[in-house]
Amino acid sequence: MKKTIGLLIILLLLSVSVQAGTDPNRWDGFRGLKWATNIKDMNDPNMIFMGSSNEVRVYMRSNDKLSIGDAKLENINYGFYKDRFFMLGIRAKGYTNFTALKDAVFAYYGQGKQLDEVKKEWTWLPALGNSDKDVRMELSYNESGQETALVMIYLPINQEKDAADAKKAMGAGNNF
Repeated sequence: MKKTIGLLIILLLLSVSVQAGTDPNRWDGFRGLKWATNIKDMNDPNMIFMGSSNEVRVYMRSNDKLSIGDAKLENINYGFYKDRFFMLGIRAKGYTNFTALKDAVFAYYGQGKQLDEVKKEWTWLPALGNSDKDVRMELSYNESGQETALVMIYLPINQEKDAADAKKAMGAGNNF
């Protein structure tokens, strides 16, 4: 009987640890906003335009909950290229919020790869086998500024943007 109970406890613990980071939709976007969604189709009055640069328009949601897990966030920004959602940027301040965000991100997405053990930076990338084939994610902490950044990029649109940027740069070379 004790062996059966012990075995059940072990199986329960294993199932809980396996479930962490297994939401099949976790790489589809952020808080219900799917990658490649056209902003013109959203009709969301809470989406507020913040500015633009290099054909990327940045928005924030006025009703966004500025927390993930126990981390208190400074802001959440949504980037759109040619009106399609392709980038998410999250900022937090302080070491406590960094560790809380890191814990929540690791629990939901799985552990990132720390490419440089000296830096507090983790990467999720398809080539590393720890991300969806279409999403890159980076979590970093700047100790001197005590700033945390979490960035998610939808690669198909980002590659399209990179190609357009390279084409423009090649055209600019004709001006010399």
